Amino acid sequence: MTRRDFLLPDLGEGLAEAEIVQWLVRPGDPVALNQPLVEVETAKAAVEIPSPYAGVVAALHCAEGELVPVGTALLTVAAESVAVAVAGTEEEAPPSPVVGRTPVEPAAGEVPRRRPRRPAHAGLVAAAPAAPVQLAGPVARVERLAPLARVADTPQRPPAPLVPPRPNGLPGAKVLAAPPVRRLARDLGVDLGTVHPTGPNGTIARADVTAAATLAPEVTPAPDAGPARPARSGVRPGERIPVRGVARQMALAMEHSAFQVPQATVQRTVDVTGLLDLLARWRADPAAGQATADEATGGDRPVRITSLAFISRAVVAAVARHPLANARWLTAADGSNEIEVYPAVNLGVAVASERGLVVPVIPAADRLGLPALAGELASLVEAARAGRTPPARMRGSTITVSNVGVFGVDSAAGLVREGEAALVVLGAIRDAAAVWQGQIQVRRVMTVSVSFDHRILHGEAASRFLGEIAAVLADPVSLLLHG
Repeated sequence: MTRRDFLLPDLGEGLAEAEIVQWLVRPGDPVALNQPLVEVETAKAAVEIPSPYAGVVAALHCAEGELVPVGTALLTVAAESVAVAVAGTEEEAPPSPVVGRTPVEPAAGEVPRRRPRRPAHAGLVAAAPAAPVQLAGPVARVERLAPLARVADTPQRPPAPLVPPRPNGLPGAKVLAAPPVRRLARDLGVDLGTVHPTGPNGTIARADVTAAATLAPEVTPAPDAGPARPARSGVRPGERIPVRGVARQMALAMEHSAFQVPQATVQRTVDVTGLLDLLARWRADPAAGQATADEATGGDRPVRITSLAFISRAVVAAVARHPLANARWLTAADGSNEIEVYPAVNLGVAVASERGLVVPVIPAADRLGLPALAGELASLVEAARAGRTPPARMRGSTITVSNVGVFGVDSAAGLVREGEAALVVLGAIRDAAAVWQGQIQVRRVMTVSVSFDHRILHGEAASRFLGEIAAVLADPVSLLLHG
């Protein structure tokens, strides 16, 4: 029997570890070549790792929620079916249904602790013959906060309870939901087994989870009845939350930028009434308001040109006239300094995802026209919000755009990340009384801010860069005429 250990691969430059988010297979499951085995979260993004082998899962070596270094053995795959000991006899292990993550809540008064690390050789599930290991039931999983031990030293667990009927009436039916939907359900305290699926092929969608959370009755705990029900965000008052993965990477980057980059901000209120009128005309004319497949997507789906896409193109156009906004500060080993102007504009777009703030990148955005940029932006934001951005698309930004207006914020002074010279922040669009052609009218206005590295840009240069962006937003036709 051929047995092969599958090691955690290097998922990107500088990524030395990953957290096991969810196992997609169980011991005894047959696996095909390139079948997803496990979802992991790195400091860059959440990814599913495919199998390099075909066979049967013999053992899992890491628990969900565990932080493991690159090169750790994740699981063992056997070329043939693996027999496991069941009640003193040898039986072939049947495939187990995929079960979503079960939230592990600390006991009342207990402070959550950091998940322990384990050396690469430590095994969690041993191959046959061994004591039976129950991994498929809702309560049959390794306690995250408990010390990890080998199976041989662990007493036999009682059989898992019967799986209750699903909303579709089929007992033990597999719950079909994407990893981001499972995470949302966990955060909202929703049991996916009680959610009625409306997606294709019985898949649970985000709307199904939020609807279930909305319909769930509020519980008022009796005195001494234990901890209160978590808030809708999944966070309890007084709770200590481990910071890992994408959230940890962003926090460290912001901390470093705040102390290493001398920052300043300029802002300007812009009349965007003309831009919104132009976008409304495009939406009313499908031939003018949508990008063709050849221009943007390479497929059949048309792309809608949004205000964010137009403003992003205006930022890229302004960089062409103010190249120092697309540069970085370098310090040599001898202490000397240089300013490197990037040869291309790699546009970073800040996106609020379920895993925290992420900044996916559109490479060479200065080579894309408005329709193509709109298509790239739509795909990038959709993937980021679903947690499907590959690590390669999270590196190499040279200037970033952040839209805080979607949260109702009028303006903000953001932090410029090290390696960039400027951050453009877009505020909310509001109605305001303004003088227009000699008369007071109600106009649509927006505040645009530019935070900048004061070593690269001084106040005048940053103000001129901002003025270039504002001029295009006030007169959007100029962008179409001159690029």
